[in-house]
Amino acid sequence: MSVRFLALAYAVTLLVLLGGTVCWSAPWQLELDAASFSRYLLMDPQGNGLQPPEVHLLPRIRETHRLGGQGWVEYDFSVPTTGWYELRITRGESLSDHDFFIDGEVHVYGGFQGKISNVWLTEGDHVLRAQRYTWTGLAGIAGFTLVKSDDSLAQSLRVQVVPD
Repeated sequence: MSVRFLALAYAVTLLVLLGGTVCWSAPWQLELDAASFSRYLLMDPQGNGLQPPEVHLLPRIRETHRLGGQGWVEYDFSVPTTGWYELRITRGESLSDHDFFIDGEVHVYGGFQGKISNVWLTEGDHVLRAQRYTWTGLAGIAGFTLVKSDDSLAQSLRVQVVPD
């Protein structure tokens, strides 16, 4: 058992013993299924670019609920409040050479347990784009999860490299 878990269990036990009540609410969360994209520009790498994606690629994505093809997909989504959010992939294969954008701003995937990035978002509508133009195309991503972050540094910090 981790120290953090033991400390939390001790604090909850003490609160209950002192006559307090424990209220626990899960953070706000949004699940985006891979096949639910709003817009796309895709080519099927197995079709040599000669077949439109509607022939084989899009039906395969809708059947398996996993991305595929070279190009990009975009998802429209909304958040209820301004603040930090954590963007993760739900499940997927290797995500090297993938680009992720939110509202046109690049977010680099670090390859750490499916986490793409911490994101500061204003209340309202936004656009997530996933793209990959290399030979094999988009990995078999099953979806994305956006979770309202707590106030911890690990969930409310984003490093961005910018030119001088």
